[in-house]
Amino acid sequence: QETTAAGPTGRSFSDEQAAYYLSYGKRISSRTAIGANLKMLTHDMLDYSAMGYGLDLAIIQRRGSFRWGMNLQNLIQPRMKLKSESEVWPINLMTGISWELFENKLLLAFDMDFCNLLPDNGQYSGGKGKTPSRWHSGMEYNISEILSVRAGIDYKEISMGFGIRTRYFG
Repeated sequence: QETTAAGPTGRSFSDEQAAYYLSYGKRISSRTAIGANLKMLTHDMLDYSAMGYGLDLAIIQRRGSFRWGMNLQNLIQPRMKLKSESEVWPINLMTGISWELFENKLLLAFDMDFCNLLPDNGQYSGGKGKTPSRWHSGMEYNISEILSVRAGIDYKEISMGFGIRTRYFG
């Protein structure tokens, strides 16, 4: 329900947000793949609407059982403005490594996120001017071709789970 300083107006509204991605990836050598996301973001609320565009770039390298990847998110930053409130998506850098051991039975992974690399140009949910880094690590053990168990820990929580792979889904 819409409400002003004088109270409810009797008018109802919705707040709708959507993200649309066009993604492309290509193996450029036996060890290296690159990719990109072109994204369009929309936000509609009351009589206002906004649209923004952005670009992400990524690379993955493989050396035997070792993989390394990096994603530069919002290299072109989406910018949106509803009425008078402007929003700019921050530029983030995500990088990670993984290592497969024991004939691909065990996978170890570690990621690091560096959020809001240019704090003067945008905001992130933690507030203006902050550049937090966040770490994530995990492991997966394949018990059989069908069943795997997983565990992870990051800067704020521990998680556990399992995976099932069949011919038709995973």
